Amino acid sequence: FASPRVLARYVLVSVLAWLADFVKLWVLLRAAGAHVELLAVLFVYPVSLIAGILSLLPFSEGVVGVAAIALLNRLAGVDLETATAAVAVDRGISTVAPLVVYAVFAVSRAVVARRAAP
Repeated sequence: FASPRVLARYVLVSVLAWLADFVKLWVLLRAAGAHVELLAVLFVYPVSLIAGILSLLPFSEGVVGVAAIALLNRLAGVDLETATAAVAVDRGISTVAPLVVYAVFAVSRAVVARRAAP
């Protein structure tokens, strides 16, 4: 990093992005009717991501989802159906959202390039 200030900004943005991701799962769980504490999600989500990393499978091939469902069930008392629904929607959003953002930027760059071309 170029300076401590750039590093601090990077860390702040990273922490906020991770918190938004954790809160997203918590909101999905609440919307599905689960009364789970945010603190439980703040533990379950990173542990399930670590399980996916340690599996060494491409894209964690279901390890993150299964780990999150099992942990939500055992540690937070969320029933399996509710946990499965919330985690499936969460994983879908986490997969599709970056693709949509990339597509919007790619199309906008193509439009700008066409307009700039003689």
